[in-house]
Amino acid sequence: MKRRDVLRLGTSAALGWSATYALKACSRFSSSSSVKLSLEETRGLESASVIGTDAYHFLKDVGKTFSGMTIRLITEDVPSAQVAWKLVQE
Repeated sequence: MKRRDVLRLGTSAALGWSATYALKACSRFSSSSSVKLSLEETRGLESASVIGTDAYHFLKDVGKTFSGMTIRLITEDVPSAQVAWKLVQE
């Protein structure tokens, strides 16, 4: 086995392991158990969806310029876009 092959294999393995941990960090599970959290439980104290936060007031002020306008979005028909669409409808 050549040195280049060993380095390539080691690099691939390291990237694979790090990608696995990065994807695990994106899950919506609580850190103490494997119980899925609800959307309300994943919102932080500074979330724009919580009335009274700075982010909420900022977006409300900025959104005034778009009052009465129709905003059209074009998305792909993928699961992530479908979830976003359901959240927008709520």
